[in-house]
Amino acid sequence: MSTSHGSIARVQAMLDNLPEFEPDAALWTRIEAARARRRGARLAVRSAWWGAGIAAALAVVVLRTGAPDPGLSADESGTLAWQRQSEALEREWLAGERAPGHAPARARLLGIDGALQAAYDRGATADELEPLWRQRHAALRSLIDHDAARTAAVTRI
Repeated sequence: MSTSHGSIARVQAMLDNLPEFEPDAALWTRIEAARARRRGARLAVRSAWWGAGIAAALAVVVLRTGAPDPGLSADESGTLAWQRQSEALEREWLAGERAPGHAPARARLLGIDGALQAAYDRGATADELEPLWRQRHAALRSLIDHDAARTAAVTRI
């Protein structure tokens, strides 16, 4: 115990020998100003990131839900609308937890996808494409409805 008491006394003696001085009167003002500048810079960077994120999200929304191309005919814009709706349903179906799915509806969907690909390969018109996109939309809707009915039946008590 005397060893720790002796070391404390030595540290105290060393501290007592340090010079004392009066700091500059404007020191605290300069410290607070520097802290405010750093805080402002952090806020500016954070605001810039938030702004960039919001702008990117807005751009995605505008591009996803934008109006049909004004250069498209009325038939083509209808085809485009069915295509977008079908893609949205496919994302919904893929996002849901599901079993392998209803085999006839999956087979129908694969057949429609093959017909769509063939139509695009030969340069089909909007009049030929729109019914195929409508059929794809209906097939996806039946898959989603089948999965929902299956889930409801499993969870029923």
